Amino acid sequence: MTDSNLPPSFFRQIGERHYEPTEATIGPWSSDSQHGGPPSALMASALQRFPSPGNLKIARVTIEFFSAVPIKPCEIKVEKDRAGKKIELLRGQYVSEGKIVLLAHAWRIKSQVGISEPVSDGFEMPLLPGPQVQKSYPDSIPREATARACTPCS
Repeated sequence: MTDSNLPPSFFRQIGERHYEPTEATIGPWSSDSQHGGPPSALMASALQRFPSPGNLKIARVTIEFFSAVPIKPCEIKVEKDRAGKKIELLRGQYVSEGKIVLLAHAWRIKSQVGISEPVSDGFEMPLLPGPQVQKSYPDSIPREATARACTPCS
């Protein structure tokens, strides 16, 4: 598959809380499981979209993986664990094939404009590197090194 053949998104929404992963989510370890980034991003987005009673903004997110994330449709569930006027805790679940595969928590805190001075950010995005030759695992190790490693000790 070339980059031009990749789908336009990691997930297709197939219901109000249901999503189907595309082949762009496939991880490097198995064609049956996803890389951790796409399901984490989907969960973070769901936590961010969850209705807020006021001007509460996400301050911290934690994500736990209970198993490999299958390339199967999923349901995203978000609920409040702790409600408050100034702080609240959200819980998100990525459920696939009836199992909770990923659990996320997000703390939201009250945001006030003008409470602190803006901090300047001097960071500049570096240029992307040019095309690079990709090597597969066996070809990336010099043959002499593998020959030494496979030679029985005497």
